[in-house]
Amino acid sequence: MTQKIILVDQAGKPRAALCSVKEEPSLFFYDEAGKARAQLLSSSQGTCLRLLNTAGRPVAEFSEDEVGPRVALFDPAGNTRVCLCVTESGSFTYLFGPDGKQHLRLEIYSSGGATLSMRDFKGDPSVLLATDKEGGPIAAFFKDDAIIWSMPEVNPPANRSLDEQS
Repeated sequence: MTQKIILVDQAGKPRAALCSVKEEPSLFFYDEAGKARAQLLSSSQGTCLRLLNTAGRPVAEFSEDEVGPRVALFDPAGNTRVCLCVTESGSFTYLFGPDGKQHLRLEIYSSGGATLSMRDFKGDPSVLLATDKEGGPIAAFFKDDAIIWSMPEVNPPANRSLDEQS
């Protein structure tokens, strides 16, 4: 049984490899220095294409699974900085700081609603702009995870998070 197939260039350097990683098929592409620069894999969760930097860390990932397609961009250290997702319930964009915390979200729901939320340096809610189910605007400012101003004025139960309100 073949475990790995390696494609080499005229100089004998590996340029591509088809192999099994954790029992899942993967196709790797290598640069002239022999470093993996792209990986295409298929698993029980879905299919994924990863673009890698010279250190072997992902810089971009295009994937699909049972939830839907997803695109992620990473910084040189491998931390997620941007994530775009499309699901049955809507389209979502998330931006992360170098600390790995989510600082900006844009969500557009299949029902027609939309939210834009900003979070502070700790990752706590700071500003929320949204449309309600009737299309009316909502704006809210937060401090210490509590609403300090909103329009229209809302007083959600103290145990509800920002994510549950939108």
